[in-house]
Amino acid sequence: MCCYVTLYVTNVYDSESNRKYVERKGIYMNKRILALILTLVFGSSAGAVHAVETGEVTDNNNNKVTLICETDTITQSDYDDDFQHYALPEATVDMEFSVNTRFGGDPTNVVGVVRDYDTEELIQNASISVNGERVVVTGEDGRFQIKNMPSGVYNWEISAAGYCPANYVNYDVDSADGTTIFTFYVNCNSEVFRDREEILHNDDEVQTIPPNLVNRGNFATSMSTRAMSSLPSVSSTVSVYYNNATRSVGRQTYIYTVTSAELYGAGYYRDLGMTSSQIEELFRAQAVAANTFLEYALSVYSNHGNTDYKVCSTACCQVYDPTKVTQVAIDATARIFYSSGGVVKTDIMMYKPSSTTYEYIWGAFFSSCGNNGTLSHSSQPALRAVSCTDITQGAGGHRYGLCQMGAAYRAKNGNSASTILLHYYSGCRMMSCRISY
Repeated sequence: MCCYVTLYVTNVYDSESNRKYVERKGIYMNKRILALILTLVFGSSAGAVHAVETGEVTDNNNNKVTLICETDTITQSDYDDDFQHYALPEATVDMEFSVNTRFGGDPTNVVGVVRDYDTEELIQNASISVNGERVVVTGEDGRFQIKNMPSGVYNWEISAAGYCPANYVNYDVDSADGTTIFTFYVNCNSEVFRDREEILHNDDEVQTIPPNLVNRGNFATSMSTRAMSSLPSVSSTVSVYYNNATRSVGRQTYIYTVTSAELYGAGYYRDLGMTSSQIEELFRAQAVAANTFLEYALSVYSNHGNTDYKVCSTACCQVYDPTKVTQVAIDATARIFYSSGGVVKTDIMMYKPSSTTYEYIWGAFFSSCGNNGTLSHSSQPALRAVSCTDITQGAGGHRYGLCQMGAAYRAKNGNSASTILLHYYSGCRMMSCRISY
């Protein structure tokens, strides 16, 4: 058995702020030690993989222990603490008590980090300005926190010594999303510019449909997948093309990042009359669809087959924008990544041609069918035309697979995530697949 322990190490100064920082990290360490003890007693989670039966997922999650794939941006401690003590005191500002008051929506929590564009190193003393006004500076750990920030759409400017300015425009925060977590990149050679509206609503790009036939060597073969007699294991990491480079990302991190980008913010659906639990089912359905799409790209067919990555960050595959992720997307994704019976697993839709065989499916999804239903795909038996009612008019799309506005309508009418997915992916089951490390 292999056990992995993350240690938090910091230089200790005599200042009150650093004393509190060390104390807070000490509390987190105690939590992690307790978790390690429970792991040793009841079974390993992220460090080992055991040969056990996997099977169909039900909506009963009582035997599941959700896990967070830890990064410098989000740790298990941050998640457990509800992101309330994210940054050092000197890198935290409470806008409720700021002399520069703003008018906007309900207040929310905003946290994040600043990174080097090329090395991904965390940058300290980076200045965060909002709509042209300096708000906060990152601490020695590269983190910042803005408490009680009014919900709204903002333009963000990041500046740091030795780096060109970085501008992130039209990035919103919304109390309905819970905490918003930002990752801002700065480049020492050129300015960085990101427009959230352009990233999410580029009408020239849509999810690329896999061909019915694909060239393999000197011949063409059908895109139909071969039946497997047992469920496959899936990888724990993803190679994604972002910021003009191939980057290795934890699978869970990739999924909640995609889910944050591929759906509107939770406030959008709340304004359509959906409750928090209904919104969570919608987000969970999207997370499983994104996970299913990813596995097809990794195992069957990718539009980027001759590169060192299988998915890009645009709508050609599925939108990956790590600049902004939301707590509601993280919560929904955590429900489909879990430890069960001492094994780390994740939920993926699989086609069931028989009771004992499985096939990968193209986990396609799109915005809105206009109440016209979905389409059948000739080489994808799971993608059959089904009826669909949109909760509201969306951005359209190719009409294969899950209709996001239709899924929202079904969630509002009490459908669970699994029921929604089984409607749009015919002859499939949500399966619990082991994650290999």
